[in-house]
Amino acid sequence: MRLFISIALSEELRNRIAQHCDEVKRTCFSQEQRQRMRWIDPKQYHVTQYFIGEVKTEQLDFLSSTIAPALTSTNPFCLFTLGFEFKPARNPKLLWLRFEQNPAYTSLQQNLHNALVEAGFANEPPPPEPTPHVTLIRLKQIKPVEAALPPFPPFSLNVQEIELMQSYQKPTGSEYVVAERFKLSQTQP
Repeated sequence: MRLFISIALSEELRNRIAQHCDEVKRTCFSQEQRQRMRWIDPKQYHVTQYFIGEVKTEQLDFLSSTIAPALTSTNPFCLFTLGFEFKPARNPKLLWLRFEQNPAYTSLQQNLHNALVEAGFANEPPPPEPTPHVTLIRLKQIKPVEAALPPFPPFSLNVQEIELMQSYQKPTGSEYVVAERFKLSQTQP
């Protein structure tokens, strides 16, 4: 099974993103392009914390017991939206809703990485400064028109847990299902 660790979005944030994506569609893509595009379903929006990859079903319990201790040093934290962003900027392949860099997010990713490497689930280093974001569309053979992305109103996402997600490939695109939820530490600094 193909697994990754993510941060779920609140229903309110999902709705706001979907609403503002309509403006992005109108201002950044031609009518012809919009007819050929497949945006990610708002129910599938998430912030990827750590991509694990293929894991055998019989390893799932061991994986869970690896993840839980890695969360003990991370208290709940907030992510703050920055706005829409094409990535890479020069020849875009993705559209993101980006969040501000956050030391707790970076530390959590590093803790997860270290635990997963030690348990044999990972071997590549994580990005030195991971960027929290929600992927909204993958642009295949579609380039945005020369227009500025509309602003996204400031919003804070309270992160109190992470989710182990399973990814299924379907003809309509990827579908994600929660395999397990893990609470962040509740200790006070």
